[in-house]
Amino acid sequence: PALNRTGAFSGVLEEYAEGMLFLHFLRDGSVLKMEDLAPVNANEYLGGLLDFTGEVGRLAVASATKRDTDKVGGVGSRRIRSRGRRRRSPPFFFSL
Repeated sequence: PALNRTGAFSGVLEEYAEGMLFLHFLRDGSVLKMEDLAPVNANEYLGGLLDFTGEVGRLAVASATKRDTDKVGGVGSRRIRSRGRRRRSPPFFFSL
């Protein structure tokens, strides 16, 4: 029989999507497409993708706290001009 795609089962698939998205991002620096996460449907993928952004944010904060500038985009990796003076731009998290 077909499993009902609501409630706990759908929630588990959303968590699966989040975990796989984050793992793939850590390994390859890119985000998986929904088609790569069968049997996840559009709602579960979107929920996982939104939760994944929170994980990336937590990783960025943890890396910045440890002063790991390689993971947070490298402070001063890009410079901008301000009133004729050069100043550092804010770091950009995880260049994709």
